Amino acid sequence: MKALSKIFFTSFLAILACVLLFLLIIKPSLLKFGELNETLTGKQQALMSLEQQITAFRNVQADLAKVGGRDDINASIVSKYELVVPIEAIEKSAEATGNKLSMDIIENEKIKSAPVLKTDVGLTEIKYRLTTAGDYLSLIKFLNYIENLPQFTEVSKIDLSAEVTNDGKETIRTGKALGTIDAVFFVKEVNQ
Repeated sequence: MKALSKIFFTSFLAILACVLLFLLIIKPSLLKFGELNETLTGKQQALMSLEQQITAFRNVQADLAKVGGRDDINASIVSKYELVVPIEAIEKSAEATGNKLSMDIIENEKIKSAPVLKTDVGLTEIKYRLTTAGDYLSLIKFLNYIENLPQFTEVSKIDLSAEVTNDGKETIRTGKALGTIDAVFFVKEVNQ
C-alpha cells in the first residue's frame, strides 16, 4: 500500500508540476504570443491599406500628368486689364451668328444680384449686360458661343421676347427675338 500511495503521490506531484508549469510559464507565453499576433495582423492590415493608398495616389498623379490644358485653365481667368479679350470674343460671336449686340459693363451695381462666388477665392466678379436682336435660332447659337468661351463667365439671367410692330390696326410679330442677358466675368484680383 505504501508503494501505491507513493505512486499516487508522485503522480499527483507530476500533475501539479505540469499544471503549475502550464499556468505560470506556458499560458502567459501563449497570451503574449496571441497579443503579438493581433498586433502584427493589425500592422499588416494598416500596411496593406497604406500601400493601396500609395498606389491610388500614384495612379492619380499619373492621370494628372496625362491631363493637358492646365495652362488653359489659368488662361481662362483673365485680369481686369485683359478683359478686352473675352469682350471681343463675345462681339465676334454675335457677328458670326447674325445678332445685333450692345454690351454694358456694370461696375456700379445697376444689376442687383447676389454674388456668384460665396467665398473669397482671389477672383472679382464684373457684371455685364448684353442686349441682342436676331432670330431665335441665331440667339440660341449666340448663347452656345457664350457657353463655350475659353474665359470663365456665368450667365445669371436671360430675358427673351418677340419683336412686335404695330401698323395701327393690329400687332405684328416680326419674327425677331430680343434678348437681355445678365452675366458675370470672373477676373483675377490685381494687387495694387
